[in-house]
Amino acid sequence: MTWSINTHTELTKPFIVILIVFTIMDFLCLLIRGYSRHINGKRFKELTDYVLVLAFLMILSLVVVIYGSYSFSYRSSEGAIIKFKLLLVAHILWAAATTTTRISLLLLYVDLFSTVKPFRYLSICMIIINFMNFLVQLFGYMFICTPYLSFPVGTGRCGDVVAFDTYCAIISVILDASVTIAPLPLLWDLRMSRSKKLGITFIVSIGFFVCILTILRLILSKIFIDERSLKQWLIKLFVSGLEPVIGFWITCFPFFSGVFRHIRGSKGYLALVNRLSCYKSFLCKSRASTRTSGIDQVDEMELALRIDSPSMRFERVQSLSINDEVSTQAEGIVENTNTGIK
Repeated sequence: MTWSINTHTELTKPFIVILIVFTIMDFLCLLIRGYSRHINGKRFKELTDYVLVLAFLMILSLVVVIYGSYSFSYRSSEGAIIKFKLLLVAHILWAAATTTTRISLLLLYVDLFSTVKPFRYLSICMIIINFMNFLVQLFGYMFICTPYLSFPVGTGRCGDVVAFDTYCAIISVILDASVTIAPLPLLWDLRMSRSKKLGITFIVSIGFFVCILTILRLILSKIFIDERSLKQWLIKLFVSGLEPVIGFWITCFPFFSGVFRHIRGSKGYLALVNRLSCYKSFLCKSRASTRTSGIDQVDEMELALRIDSPSMRFERVQSLSINDEVSTQAEGIVENTNTGIK
């Protein structure tokens, strides 16, 4: 498969590469969540799991549409028409992806805090609000311009697209923030260590980064006053694609700890750790033996050098002469003693 990004939109290549890499990470997160369900004795059959799979399909479709919108030249009239149509589809897929991701997370809240009835009712109400907001965005994007060719600008009749996009961004920020903040009081009331509470809070707080992306997209909508500039729309489309792609991680990160604990307790992991420890101890012993043998060799060499040195030779000669004198004197004393005895 060859790279089909048009030469007039070369700046979009890093955008689509980032989106593709993040989408692959979403798929890996989905697999880890499914494996976590398996090792805990639960099949991948909960409603939150099905909605999450639907969210991933929406994200994948959104990335494909963004890739398609980057593949046509914005300078040709035919390419511009196709891009405008793809922008309409991208907005609808964005609304579907963000909504299904939020609903999946809220259904997970309902499952985790099923005994806390007030929070359960609150989560159900937020699910209904998210679904109704999706219907508003769906019909709004479909009928704000007639025909579709005039979206976001054209010869047909269009409403205030920028105002409607601003409304969608503001509502998205409010819903993302509410889904992120809602479980924090309950999480801090749980009986667990402070480090675990901070870890879970950090995972959930990724939703604030999604809110920042939505605010950035809103700012770009206000800065890019010239709606006929497709480059501006493509940059904003990239930021829109990041929102559901990163928000998808929040629904999967809480399942990572269980998978890591299972891997650390598995026989294969323990065998690998034992092998690594044995290999490490073997290396330490071999290094220690090498060092000691090296030290012994150095000591022997130093001793040999000292023996062969001129000073040592002089000392040996001097000691030999002294020993000869002592032995001579001893022999004389013995002879004198024998003579006296005779």
